[in-house]
Amino acid sequence: MLKTPISIGLRTLLVLVVLFHISVVKSATKQIDTTPKLMQWTINDIQREALAYIPSTAKTKATPIIFIFHGHGGNMTNMMKNRAYEKRWPEAIIIYPQGLNTPGQLTDPQGKRSGWQKAPGEKTIH
Repeated sequence: MLKTPISIGLRTLLVLVVLFHISVVKSATKQIDTTPKLMQWTINDIQREALAYIPSTAKTKATPIIFIFHGHGGNMTNMMKNRAYEKRWPEAIIIYPQGLNTPGQLTDPQGKRSGWQKAPGEKTIH
């Protein structure tokens, strides 16, 4: 086989294309830490908490925010484990808030399980 400048150039180009492709695939499959962190706040003397995933890029560019509310009797941890939106959309801020013990619309009239009120002041939270 002759080693002409054209064949050497094509081989070099082929090697560069393969290396570029490998680089793109590696960066696309690079593991991103999508572990939500527990955050806590006190609002009107009531301790509130949520599991929050905030990507590092949120400090430098516009970032969508998604709130994932669990159903009555559920909790933020199970919702995060079952939905895992931070793994599906790692560029977004994902918040899994924890509900407070609140009477349910259909069940749990004593409010012994966690849930949400539908309107401000609708239910007394203890």
